[in-house]
Amino acid sequence: MIDEKYTYLLLGIFFALAWLFLYIRRKDERPKLLSLSLPLAVLGIGADALYVKDWWTPVTVIGTPPLSGEALIASFGIIGVAAVLPEYLLRMRDTSPRTIFTLREIHVLCVTFFSMALLFYGSFFLLGTNSLIATVLALVIPTAFMWGARRDLIKVALLNGLLLVLFSIPIYAALNYLTPSWIDSFYMFKNTPHLLFVGVPIDDVIFYFCSGLFFGTFYEWWQHIHRIPLVQGHRRVTRWWQRLGF
Repeated sequence: MIDEKYTYLLLGIFFALAWLFLYIRRKDERPKLLSLSLPLAVLGIGADALYVKDWWTPVTVIGTPPLSGEALIASFGIIGVAAVLPEYLLRMRDTSPRTIFTLREIHVLCVTFFSMALLFYGSFFLLGTNSLIATVLALVIPTAFMWGARRDLIKVALLNGLLLVLFSIPIYAALNYLTPSWIDSFYMFKNTPHLLFVGVPIDDVIFYFCSGLFFGTFYEWWQHIHRIPLVQGHRRVTRWWQRLGF
């Protein structure tokens, strides 16, 4: 068994390795992985500043929460996996991927995440919600706005939320095996009952699902692009897309 102080680091490493796998296997998705994970990884540190108040108190080896390297690594990996996982599993690609962003697109990016920060911190400090509800509001409200503009993104985004939850299960299973009591040691369970879904705290299930919704929507909405089959005419791909209603 491994000391619990390495659990959060392992969580981040597992997601970072998945990020690296996607980066290697899908060269066409590299602009998305880099443009989202690199600048937005700091969101993990900002979120942990509230999470340690009523969600969990993780032990770290790289800094002290919320200013920990573990938060940076975990958010880097989770954001990338949430954004690219459906494209890899469903053999899809984005139309006209670009590596250069216009000033307008950078402005939209900044306004979007500034608005999310207002929702997150405002609901926590002004409305008195817990950090889980603040997270849900910060992710779901912008997602609903984007769905209003792009209804074609709804089905895949919902599937993406489910896929991210399922993807987290083997990671938590490994952590539960390596450090069996880490959940009871880290989590305060003030947001929800002490309930696990296949070894994953229900708080985290909600977090991963909502993250999958947002990051399964944002890049395509932001860049005004669509998802299409990676291989036209591929029977398996055609069956997947027919099941999704495309």
